[in-house]
Parts: sequence; structure tokens; C-alpha cells
Amino acid sequence: MKKMYMSAFIGKISFLLFCGLSFLISVTAQTVVINTGTPGTPAHNAGPIYRSLNTSAYDASRYAYLYTQDELAAVGITPGAIISQLGWAKNNNAVTNGPAIFRIYMKNSTATTFGLATETWANLNTGATLVYENLAQNIPATTAPTFIPFTLNNPFTYTGGSIEISTEWDINAVSGNATSGTFEWLWNTVPDRIYGTGQTVLANAGTLSSTSNSISDIDNRRPLLQITFTPGGPCTNPPVPGTVTSSTANTCITVPFTLTYSGGTNGTGQTIQWQSSPDGVTWTDIPGATSASFSLSQTASTQYRVLVTCGVAVTSNAVTVNSPVAVSGTFTIDRLAAPSATNFQSFNAAYDFIRCGISDDVIFNVLNGPYNEQLIMSEVPGAALDKTVTFNGNGQAIEFISTNTNERAVIKLDGADFIHFNNLVVNSLGTATTDYGFGFHLMNDANNNSIVGCTVNLNLTSTSSNFAGIVVSGSATSSTGTGSTLSDDNVIANNTINGGYLGISLVGSATEANRNNVITGNTVNDFHIYGIYVYGSFGSIVDANIIQRPARTISATTSYGIYFTNLSISAEVTRNRISNPFGGDNSSTNAFHGIMFTGVDAMAGGLENRIVNNIVYNLTGNGDVVGINNTSSDNLLIYHNTLSIDGDAPTSGSTDFSRGIYQTTSAFGIDIKNNIISITRGGASVKHGLYFNTAASTITSNFNNIYISPTSTDAHVGF
Repeated sequence: MKKMYMSAFIGKISFLLFCGLSFLISVTAQTVVINTGTPGTPAHNAGPIYRSLNTSAYDASRYAYLYTQDELAAVGITPGAIISQLGWAKNNNAVTNGPAIFRIYMKNSTATTFGLATETWANLNTGATLVYENLAQNIPATTAPTFIPFTLNNPFTYTGGSIEISTEWDINAVSGNATSGTFEWLWNTVPDRIYGTGQTVLANAGTLSSTSNSISDIDNRRPLLQITFTPGGPCTNPPVPGTVTSSTANTCITVPFTLTYSGGTNGTGQTIQWQSSPDGVTWTDIPGATSASFSLSQTASTQYRVLVTCGVAVTSNAVTVNSPVAVSGTFTIDRLAAPSATNFQSFNAAYDFIRCGISDDVIFNVLNGPYNEQLIMSEVPGAALDKTVTFNGNGQAIEFISTNTNERAVIKLDGADFIHFNNLVVNSLGTATTDYGFGFHLMNDANNNSIVGCTVNLNLTSTSSNFAGIVVSGSATSSTGTGSTLSDDNVIANNTINGGYLGISLVGSATEANRNNVITGNTVNDFHIYGIYVYGSFGSIVDANIIQRPARTISATTSYGIYFTNLSISAEVTRNRISNPFGGDNSSTNAFHGIMFTGVDAMAGGLENRIVNNIVYNLTGNGDVVGINNTSSDNLLIYHNTLSIDGDAPTSGSTDFSRGIYQTTSAFGIDIKNNIISITRGGASVKHGLYFNTAASTITSNFNNIYISPTSTDAHVGF
């Protein structure tokens, strides 16, 4: 970090300072550059304006940057400074081909990092001031690195702490190629100081990422910033207080909001201290709250003010932020009974009651269904291991048809924790290709929830991925979509799921696993392609589930009872019963794999994945069948399984295959022991108890019992 004075003298500013008498002081404006970090190769990624190509369809972008108090002080910017101009360094001669919209927002902040994976534009701009707006902005050519200056329409007063600067760009009004080429900006590597996104239209830029602008990498990148400012003079004694405002007058407990102090006198030596009071009489300093803007949460209605000090201390106005009293107790959801303090006529009315917080357990007993509605729950303030929300379904039904691709589930837990659903019937009524229907959907850090003893009814004939039973995924629009799901310690137990593209999915990403989730005792019927699908997990337990398709008449070319892919470590697949894959169409020649691991590399030393004590049997149909298939998955233990390669398969041909345990593509750390494999399947398919397709694999295979029926043709112990 260093000072770079770009213009030693811009002018003299005369201002009137009142402190018993008036006098004139001349102050010199300064221009400096904040260039903390390690320089990178000039690029378009990190803004402040995103343009990757002249033909790019990404005509809108938003960025937010954080500059800490230490960085500001290092270039001479101290509280009381008035910032009049900002600039960013462009490195090439590309220009705009027409006018664009460009805005800059600024706010004083207590933040010291941008540490979240994503943040919304609304949250970033809460408490911010629009300091620059040009509805006909043109960006000039710069043949060498040159700072493009933006003189602020509304000069900004720095009051201490950090500064957040946000930019907003929209050039959709220009037809054809919006620019003549790429906009390359000078940037440095600085950890956790950026959020950004590039989009086709500004309406899609509601959420910004700290790692990607949706097209390319911005992780830990921040463009160089030029600042022109006038140092603050001495503060006024006594100070004239400014005004306190809140981003909201009403907030739920523990939900963040922002307080902002603006106006009044300022200058070197002036300090501010935020205070809070439960009654407007007794006031207490808020530790560390000494900047003009800061975010906080509360557990009860509270008043806030600022104590402004320059020689003497004066107080600002006070604002009140209200929070409702947290609730607890046992209630009913009964659509046939009148609404009251203890009864709600819908699931959503019940959720509204707890939306702002609970103080202890809340139980809802459901009566007199069905309820035709969609329930979408976010985090309930106050919910914890010892303070949970329970919906006892009592066999009653909630049902819904969704036509919104982003809200597919009848019940969605979007970041909600400690929510329990028991014995509830969930009917997804969609049938059309424009309908969507997940039974339950958990995403966005939904932890410690349970779905127990419920029945989920889905379309039994559709082959569309629009329909799924119980989904944990990183995408609002896909049951197998990856992302930062980060949903841990959930229990999915003793449910019955009928139909759908898949029964249950548990999906994280290749770098971020869902941890310690339990899928146990469920009956998964008549799915299209996957009974249970897992991608990106740690410590998952898939235990004692019944997976079958007794009535499915339309199925995928290849379908799977249990399917693991990509990252998964320390998974336990135990005591599952997988059978009857083509009960509704025994003449089918499609393929079925009981348990499939593909590209799932675990670790040795107790972190292996384990397939133990499962049974695969009654393999109806005439196509290829495999009991357990491992494709290129390292450190997999296959113990004590019973694999009955059976079924009549009268029309299967000599090009078809039937295999007990199938290992293909190079893998190491494979241990296959104490399994029972029985081959009694009819038909002309080639049959093997063990089939090891890749010589380079490291496999230990011992103590397995393999039985071949005398009536089975072309049957072999191994390959």
C-alpha cells in the first residue's frame, strides 16, 4: 500500500467554520490511489464495469468493493474527509458505442471483510448513498493505463471505519455491439474485498458472488481506486448533531438491519458513539459502534441514537426499531375451525406466526386436510437444537401444483433450520410439462431438519426431472443441481415416496459437501431413473431403505437403485433392499444397476466409502443387470452384501450382461469381501459373479461365496 499523489494541487476551498466567530481556512484537495495487494494482469473480470468482448451479451453488471480504515489512513484519508471524485484505471482503447447508465454508491461501514460466498445487492446497498449517476455514460479509449475520473454529483463525507463502494452498469439501450472491445482494468489480489456479477440485464443482478461474476473468476481481485478528497478541518465545538435513520422500523429478532447517521457538523477530532436503550431513559454504549453506519440485530424492541463529541458531547435524535415477542407452545392447523390464538387455518398462517422468532419449542398439529398451498420457509429466528418447530401431520395432506420453475416444491426449506415434519401426506399434483413438483426441497444451508413418516405422491408416468420426492440440492431448479447447498445433519426417515424422476437426492458440489445426513427406513417406489441420488457428501448414511418399482411402466434406458457420483467421503450404504426394477413392464430391455458408485474417490485410513450388508434381488426385466457397479471410485469397501442375479429374462440376448459385482476403469483401494452372489437368471445374457474390467485397478477380493445355478447358461464365477 502506498500514496500516489496524482495532482499535487487542485485548488483552494474556503469554508466557514462557526465556533463563537467566523474565519476562513484554505484546504488543499489531494488525489491518491489505493493499490493494496499484488498486481495482476489487466483484465475485465473484476470491474468496475464488466465488458469481456465487443460481442458480449452481458450488458449489465454490479460490483461492490470494501476499503478498510487502515487502507484509507495509509493514503491520508481520515474521518471528516470529503471525497469528491473516484477513478478506475483502464488499460486499453475499447470504447462504448453508445450511452450507458452508470451509478456509484458509497457508505461508511464497520465491515472489515466481504467474507460471504454471496450477498444480495439490496443488503450491500442498505444505508448507501447514491453519489454518482450518469444516464448517458460513455467510456473513453485509454491507450495506456489511465484513471477514468468520475466527479461525484454528491460529495461523500467519510466518518470513520471502512468505506463500501458499489457500481452499477447497464448498456442494454445500445443495439448491436455495445462496446468496441474488452474493458481491461488494473487490479490487485486482495483477500475478501469484492462481490460482483455480470448479467445480460440488470434485473438478473440481484445476487453478487465473492468468487465469480457469473462468467469468470473474480476471487480476491479488486481494481485499483483513485480518490480525490479534501481533508477535514477541525471539528465544531459544540457539534451540531445529524440525523439517525434505520433501514427498517420493524424487524424479526436476530435478523440484521442497518442504522445510519448523516448530516450535522464534522471534522478532525469529532467522534461518534452509537447507544441503545430499551425504554428511552437508560442508554448504553454499543461496543465498537463508532462509524456512521453499521449493521446489527436485536432480540427485543430497542431505541437507538448517536452521541457526537467534539469538546462536549451532544445526542442525536432517537429511532425505535420494533421486534415482536418470540413465541412458543402447541397449536393446531385446522382449516375448518375459526382462527384464534391457538389455531391457524393454513400452513402459511402458522408460519407467519413464527416467522419473527421462537423462544421455545413450537408444535403444530394438523387437522382436517387437505390444504392446497405451497409452504416456503426461511430461517426462523431463535430456532436451535433445544427450540424447534414441529409439524405433526397426523396423516393429513398438503398439496400444490407449481408452475414457477424457481419454486418447485410443495414444502421448501430455504435456509431454515430445526424444522421437523412428521406423518404428513404431500401431494404434488402437477402432470403437464409446464408443471413442477418436488415434495420437499432443502437448500441454502438448511440444517438439522427432519422429514419422518411422511408420504410423498408424485406423477407415476412422467419422465421429466420436474418431479422429485425429497430433494436436497444446490439449485432452485434441479433435483440434481450442484452448488453451495451446505445442508448438514438432516434426517430423512421412514417416508414413502411414490413416483417422480427420482425418490431422494442429496446434492452438494465437487468442493463443498453436505455433511452427516441420514437417509434411513424409506420406501422409494416407481421412480424413473434414481431411487436415491448422492453427489458431494461427507459422512452420509443411506441405511435400511426399500427401493423398488413394482408398477412403473416407463423407465429410463438405464436406472439405478442407489447412485453416488463425484465427491463423497465416509459414506455408509448399509442394509438396503433393492428389487423389482421392472415390475410394471417385465418385458423391458432397459438396464438396471442396484448400487452404483461412479467417480467417487474417498480417502483411506477410516474415511473409505462402505457398501455393507445390502440385498439386491428379484431383478425383473430382460436388459442388463448389475448388483453393485463401481466405476473409477477409489477406497471403496464392499462387504457382506447379498446379490441375487435372478429373474426369468426370457428375451435377453447374448450381447446382454448380468453381473454381481462389476469394477471398471482404474481405481485403487477396492476391498471386496464376504459377499454372497447367486446367479440363477434365465435368458441368454453373459453372466458373471465378479467382473473386473480394468487390470490396472488395485482390488482385494476374498471370502466371497458365488453360486451358479445349473440351469443358468453362459454363467461364470469371474472375469
